[in-house]
Amino acid sequence: MRIKTHLNGAILTGLVMIQTNTVSHIPIISNIPSTLFHYTGFITGCAIGGLIVDIDHIKSTAGRKFKIISTTLFLLNKIFKALRMKYFAKLTGHRGLLHAPFLWMFFMGLLLCFSKAIAATKIGEIIVYCILGILIGAFSHLLLDFMTVSGIPLFLPFYTKNYHIIGFNTGNKIREWIFSTVFFVINLIIIANIMGVNSLEKIGIPKF
Repeated sequence: MRIKTHLNGAILTGLVMIQTNTVSHIPIISNIPSTLFHYTGFITGCAIGGLIVDIDHIKSTAGRKFKIISTTLFLLNKIFKALRMKYFAKLTGHRGLLHAPFLWMFFMGLLLCFSKAIAATKIGEIIVYCILGILIGAFSHLLLDFMTVSGIPLFLPFYTKNYHIIGFNTGNKIREWIFSTVFFVINLIIIANIMGVNSLEKIGIPKF
């Protein structure tokens, strides 16, 4: 999947969670008040999380922004391949450890453990929302990649094989454009609905 698809998909996931009030029921933030600032931090985090997973690809947007990390992973991957250390080559390669659900579940566990300490101040509350958004965005990224031919290492670090459902070809630009556009339009509708824009009803789009 391309950057626009992942970005809009991650934001859509976050907006749906806000619209359905799912966010406020997550144990990590259930005791933190929900305001516009908190939700802004959450959606910003979702956008970041939707992109940061591809930091293991040197030519991706995240890889170009954080060249030290992506280049380090790239070089390690080359070294491990040269040494025929297939397991470590898998970990450091694209769709390796950073595309493993277990890694992000581990980070979610850490946030659950330390969220109360971080949220001791108002700024800390927003930081918790933002970090949670990053994790949600990352999971949305994994879900979209799970639907492609290349798949994701579902059981890494225990098993290196990639798995997928549906099996979309990531090279299909028309399909990518359709996905991205549909996600973007739905995002606009949900944002308008959250903000209470009643004019949508006048053009035949009902409020959710």
